[in-house]
Amino acid sequence: MQNVAILLIGFSVFYALVLLLSHFREDDYQGKRVIHFMGVLLLLSLSGLQLAHFYYLQYHSPIIFSRWYLLLLFLVAPCFYFYTRPLLKAQFRLKPLQWLHFLPLVSVFMLPYKYVFTLAFMLGSIYLLWLLSAIYALRKHRDKFKAEIILLSFVFVVAIVVSVLALTMPFSEELFYALYASAIGLALLIVALILGHTPKISEHVSEVARETYAVSTLTA
Repeated sequence: MQNVAILLIGFSVFYALVLLLSHFREDDYQGKRVIHFMGVLLLLSLSGLQLAHFYYLQYHSPIIFSRWYLLLLFLVAPCFYFYTRPLLKAQFRLKPLQWLHFLPLVSVFMLPYKYVFTLAFMLGSIYLLWLLSAIYALRKHRDKFKAEIILLSFVFVVAIVVSVLALTMPFSEELFYALYASAIGLALLIVALILGHTPKISEHVSEVARETYAVSTLTA
């Protein structure tokens, strides 16, 4: 399992770099600075986690027990939320109160590691439920994204399994982190498959979200 995890870690880090250079150019996000920043921060956070997993699995480094690791762990969910919400929800407007999504970061420097680690995965599970509800709202257009929905469903199941394992920790920490690193690698592999199948997926999803919003407004 460790060898598979290290292989997927390597893929994750290099593919994140490819995404940063190809899909996160500032020219493609004119007027969308927050989305661009959150997308970049998300990829950097995932890469940081994967590098920490590599040093732990390969050299038994205690880096995964550091506050910096927890900080990266807490950054992933809100960054993902701020990046995907404008795509999945039409008429999205950023409000000051929404920055409270980053408030749990404070716990990294105030609570013991064990509690912060558990809290990170509990909050992550809540964000996963939000993502599920957002995707479900677009169900009437599933014929346009059949392959993408199947792949995303797989990612969702894997993420839920990892969250449950993190909260229960039924086996050794080393095996858990190997599985967690593999899950991140698989998620990015699926992103690669989706972008290969539908390069303009974000634009298509945004268009469908606007159509769904327009229909719901007319029928309200």
